[in-house]
Amino acid sequence: MVWASTEGDERGFAYGTLPGHPESGEERFAVRLTASGDVVFTLRVFFRLASPAARLAGPLSLALQRLATAGYVAAVRRAARG
Repeated sequence: MVWASTEGDERGFAYGTLPGHPESGEERFAVRLTASGDVVFTLRVFFRLASPAARLAGPLSLALQRLATAGYVAAVRRAARG
């Protein structure tokens, strides 16, 4: 765990990849309640392809990262609908 917040109107956490992972980076997930009652979800991701296999797979590795991100967003949308 790199970061966690449970104070104020924001809840969230971030984590980094472990040594040996094909990518090196962090992902941060946060949910904030605005003064008007809206819920705002923020996802921040930064990474680089760290292993030779991931770099060789290049576009496939990037597509897998986009697929994972789309899955996170879809899960939050389902949760927000109740």
